[in-house]
Amino acid sequence: MIRNRPHVGGALCVSDKMITPFSNQAERRDHRLAHQLRYIHDTLVNAGLAHITRDEAELVQLCHRNDPSMLYNALAS
Repeated sequence: MIRNRPHVGGALCVSDKMITPFSNQAERRDHRLAHQLRYIHDTLVNAGLAHITRDEAELVQLCHRNDPSMLYNALAS
C-alpha cells in the first residue's frame, strides 16, 4: 500500500534510452532520470478512478502529486 508520507533515501530506477549528451556518470544519471520523468509527466492524465483498483488509484494520485516537482528538480540541477 502506498502511503501519503515522504520516504527518505528512496530510489527511482530507470533504464537507459536515448538521453542528452553527458560527460561523467553523475550527468548520465541525472539525464536518464530527467528523461524518464518527462515520460511520466507527459502521460499524466485524469484516470477513471472508478475502473481501477484502490492501489492503482493511489499510484496515479502519487504520480500526479510528485512527478511535476521531481521533474522540475531534475531539470534544475
